[in-house]
Amino acid sequence: MRIIIIRSNPILPDPRVEKEANTLLRLGYKVKLIAWNRQVINKREKTGEIKVKYGILPIRWFNINASYGNGLKSLFPLLLFQLCILGWLVRNRKEYDIIHACDFDTVIPVWICAKLFKKKYVYDIFDYYVDAFHVPGFLKPIVEKIDTVMINSANAVIIVNESRIEQISKSKPRKLYIIHNSPDISNLIVDDENIAFRNEKLKVVYIGILSSGRLLKETLKVFQAHQEWELHIGGFGPYEDYIKEIAESNNNIIYYGRIPYERVIAIEQKCDVLFATYDPDVPNHRYSSPNKLYEAMILGKPIIVANGTGIDVIVRNFEIGKAIDYNAESFEKALEEISEERKKWSSITNRIQSIYNAEYSWDIMNSRLKDLYMNL
Repeated sequence: MRIIIIRSNPILPDPRVEKEANTLLRLGYKVKLIAWNRQVINKREKTGEIKVKYGILPIRWFNINASYGNGLKSLFPLLLFQLCILGWLVRNRKEYDIIHACDFDTVIPVWICAKLFKKKYVYDIFDYYVDAFHVPGFLKPIVEKIDTVMINSANAVIIVNESRIEQISKSKPRKLYIIHNSPDISNLIVDDENIAFRNEKLKVVYIGILSSGRLLKETLKVFQAHQEWELHIGGFGPYEDYIKEIAESNNNIIYYGRIPYERVIAIEQKCDVLFATYDPDVPNHRYSSPNKLYEAMILGKPIIVANGTGIDVIVRNFEIGKAIDYNAESFEKALEEISEERKKWSSITNRIQSIYNAEYSWDIMNSRLKDLYMNL
């Protein structure tokens, strides 16, 4: 069976896409990737390969300049990307059997080709579009109705946690699977000898999307005021230059930029605390399922999250970190408490990891993905 996975970023990296593709390779499927290279990195290369544990993933990039989070300003590049997807799927229709569409911004051309050529497609909803992105108010009902058609037409739908069932309640998917953003521990937990932290400062880490709605600018101010703590931060997004500039003038803020996922895990492994503080006023954040939560659990590290984002319930119920109000003062207080409880945290590492293994491990998600594809 031949599968095409389509994603609206360059997949450099994209942990969820790589994990799912790796699982499909392991099951014996042939997998190719189509991706949107928005910032035209990689010297405008159009084709390449991504190496995962169980094989090589050929990738076709469409190099179309666009920024993240710019709303209607990115509409024309998005439409151009969708036309590129459609053209590629039409020209190469004899080279695939199933299309795996990631999010609403890839699914419409997939739906068209599924109808034209009687192909099956899986709709993998990382984020529910009208809640997650800057869709103008007058367009939201239209986009949601189209998205509902896409969900109802798919041979199978994937969402990232149980709370998202409410988010897609207007639809009636044929088959619905919940696959959490759990790390694949057999592939990603590494000890990078090049990462050696020698001081005794409390080390806090965030590596992900660098944009608004994540308390990042407020967090940077907290670390500027507390030189006794250390922030390790990286990723990509609109705040890249801003964070880099602040890091250059503060020895306790270390900026990594865009780095491979294996190194992300290695840095988190060396740090003491993770955070994933999303703005609860953003509707999609109320159903959040960030990689960081599962990475913290598998590493046995405490995590700081914002109240009202869904994952705060998990953090409080399992006592695996701090759930705070979405402001700098609450973040600062949480770090003060964690710093005082530092010895206690090291003693409950095994308990946190046991919760992960019992409830959220990639072995469990791997079985769900296997069941999905075997029963399409």
